Amino acid sequence: MMRTAALLGGLLAIAASSIAGCGSSGGPNATGCDLVEQTGCGAGEKCTFVCGAAGAVVGCAPDGTLAVSAACPGADMCVAGSFCAASFDAPAASCRAFCSTDADCPSGTCMQLPIRICATDTRAGICG
Repeated sequence: MMRTAALLGGLLAIAASSIAGCGSSGGPNATGCDLVEQTGCGAGEKCTFVCGAAGAVVGCAPDGTLAVSAACPGADMCVAGSFCAASFDAPAASCRAFCSTDADCPSGTCMQLPIRICATDTRAGICG
């Protein structure tokens, strides 16, 4: 069962990009990439939230180096399939895996988190 959790201070920002467009998967999708499956991006890239002309979009960005569960700084430096996030349950920002169902998460809990990126409010499934 999906749960909703509020964020402390929102998610951390991602470097700006010129991606624009609309589509599915948690927000406008400029490239057709998939946050959970990590398909649709080139070698050395990951599907994540990026800043586009109209705010946050789902698109390709350089892959990060921080593993899932690792503490993360003020930029999204997490490996493909994860995102730097904090919540009331886990207020220290860490790399958390994207999900669409509880089955996608080792913890068994996929939370639909409100996020604010590029001055845009959206939601994403993040493992709890």
